[in-house]
Amino acid sequence: MEKIISRIHRIKLPIPFPLKSTNVYYIHDSIPTLIDTGINTDESFDKLSSAIAGYGGSLSKIQRIILTHGHPDHMGMAGRLTQYCNAAVYLHQWEQNKLLLGADKARAFHKECYLKFLKSTGLSENIKQEISMEILLRHSHIYSQITNPQIIQDGHLFQFDDFNLKTIHCPGHSSGSICLFDETSEILFAGDTVLNHITPNPAVEVIPFPEAPDYQSLTNYRLSLKKLHTLPISKVFPGHGSPFNNGNDRIKAILNHHIERRRDVINIISNYQADHNNAENGMYMYQISQQLFPNVSQNETFLCLSESSGYLDVLVDENIIKKNITARGNLYSLV
Repeated sequence: MEKIISRIHRIKLPIPFPLKSTNVYYIHDSIPTLIDTGINTDESFDKLSSAIAGYGGSLSKIQRIILTHGHPDHMGMAGRLTQYCNAAVYLHQWEQNKLLLGADKARAFHKECYLKFLKSTGLSENIKQEISMEILLRHSHIYSQITNPQIIQDGHLFQFDDFNLKTIHCPGHSSGSICLFDETSEILFAGDTVLNHITPNPAVEVIPFPEAPDYQSLTNYRLSLKKLHTLPISKVFPGHGSPFNNGNDRIKAILNHHIERRRDVINIISNYQADHNNAENGMYMYQISQQLFPNVSQNETFLCLSESSGYLDVLVDENIIKKNITARGNLYSLV
């Protein structure tokens, strides 16, 4: 395993989000490869180029870019890099709905998608507009468009000089999230599916995709974690933070965290109904989210709503809570 790890170089690139940095992995190989790219900024481009040169390589000679998922801090610079180095870009089929994020021609449609989700949360109209515009503006600055990506499926094998990485489709954090696993060394490139010190957000998919029209983020995320937990993982290379051992223990801890959060959501709704004379109409998603994630800034509101949506979907499916669709948004109450 030491020989393999000596070829893997973690490069931390800055991002304008609370996590501060994202990991790009440069694999020094006869097919020089990047796993993820960071956001599309001049600062990230220069830092990536300098880091690869420091490891004896050249950004211009990258031949392969593997994207763990389509969020901007992982895919944002991919389009720009392909223009510079002519590398092939590999993306899971279920992430194709993100290829036009940041593109002017798709802005109106994407705004409609975000507003449709935000309308379901019960937020006021001005807040919905502000959040959707902030997201779209951010995307326009940090995404670069990819043309002709190589679309992959679960099980796709990437061959390197001394090892192979098998694609494991792990929907949850995003619909087309993948992990990459070497069965010999038992190392896992986890993207944002497994992080060590924070719990990944099972992000709602606001942009529809035909492969899974009834997709639910948290339901899929739990299944993905259970699938990964069956692997003999020796070392995890995550999308954020330092590589770590004991991956299976961390996966179990994340699963337990979501069990606790599910319980928290039930208690929030139960307490609300008790305090408001049963309040049969229930609570809006944004009210639940505010109690589940107190003291967050408005630019974090969407992520909090996204995760809250996952718990509510699960609890509705389990017939523990019910959903009442109103003109202002969905109301949730205990069955």
